[in-house]
Amino acid sequence: MKKNKNKQPEIDTYNEFIKNYYNESSKVESYSRNRIDYLTITLSTGGIVFGATILKFIFENQLDIETSLVKASMVFFIITIVLNFINQHFAVKVHQNEKEWAQKEQEIIRYESKEENKINRMKILNSAITWLNLGALVTLFVGLITISIFLLTTF
Repeated sequence: MKKNKNKQPEIDTYNEFIKNYYNESSKVESYSRNRIDYLTITLSTGGIVFGATILKFIFENQLDIETSLVKASMVFFIITIVLNFINQHFAVKVHQNEKEWAQKEQEIIRYESKEENKINRMKILNSAITWLNLGALVTLFVGLITISIFLLTTF
């Protein structure tokens, strides 16, 4: 019997550790996701500015260089930014919905209500967010590859 009494504080301590570990992991995950968004926007904006600078140099110096790859890369960078902004808009809507759903669940539990939570969780928007993230990353990489090909074949 003595062992069981000693085990309970260990289990409670371990449960507390796991709870804290989960919370910290969630914070780090959120930070990482935010960093990816910032990097995507920053790289895309830099790509647009870099492309515009190349085009300005070519046109000012009246160089006979095909510019379609530079223009294409700029379009990919613009698409990346647009997809990222749409993604952010959907993410805000989903998180607002999730908060409302959780609040309703808390009310039902708190008041021991038999009422059903009629707030639908936006699973389809979660899927859209995943696809928009993927689309933004793909267009970012295509833009980077396109501008790289231009630079490697031209200069």
